[in-house]
Amino acid sequence: MGKTGSMRNTHQRGIAIGPILFVVAILAVLASAIAAGSGSFNGDTSVVKAKAQATAILEYAHEVKFAVDRVLGKGCTDTEISFENPVVGGYINPNSPSDKSCHVFDVNGGGIVWKGPPAQIDLSSVPLGYRNYIFSGDSNHLGPYIPGTTSTDLVIKLSGLSSNICNEIMNLGGGAGPAVGHVTLDKFTGNYGSWDGRNYQFGCSNLTVPNDGTAGLPLGLHHFHYVLHRR
Repeated sequence: MGKTGSMRNTHQRGIAIGPILFVVAILAVLASAIAAGSGSFNGDTSVVKAKAQATAILEYAHEVKFAVDRVLGKGCTDTEISFENPVVGGYINPNSPSDKSCHVFDVNGGGIVWKGPPAQIDLSSVPLGYRNYIFSGDSNHLGPYIPGTTSTDLVIKLSGLSSNICNEIMNLGGGAGPAVGHVTLDKFTGNYGSWDGRNYQFGCSNLTVPNDGTAGLPLGLHHFHYVLHRR
């Protein structure tokens, strides 16, 4: 009787331990799979981040363009457009009406709010006063390039991007063409420059020529360029 009971208890313990060992084995397999795939996961993460940042940049450029089109539709001339905002100075346009109907960042004008670049982007290589979107009237479009033209346009720019973000911008935008390799970052206050450069409607590329603006940008930076209003 005692021997039979002992055998029964041993059998029951074997039945109870079996599922536990099975679960432990499954967990071990999962842990091995996660460890094996961690390298590729990290690589994919960097690509996902670059794409998300590129998307945010392009979406904001589109948003600003819609606001510019909105104030132009209200009857504002392009030289009356103001990018004055409560965050970054240097954009007061003396040509703008006092009712702010031509202010891009005002409810009476374009109706949008000022936004900075995505917080995760490292802009430490850019001079302190230019680590933001720049609204400028000192670059002319390409589309197609006309030799000898000096008709500059209203643009949004962002310098200091990584090559990965730049590449994603081009991929998302359908490869419209590289931005100019020669950059000025003078803020738009109602006046256009006269620089004869070779820009596209939008693009992103490596800065290869020293700029003649006030920023003193070092070579090697990647630069985003998007035309808000083409004259």
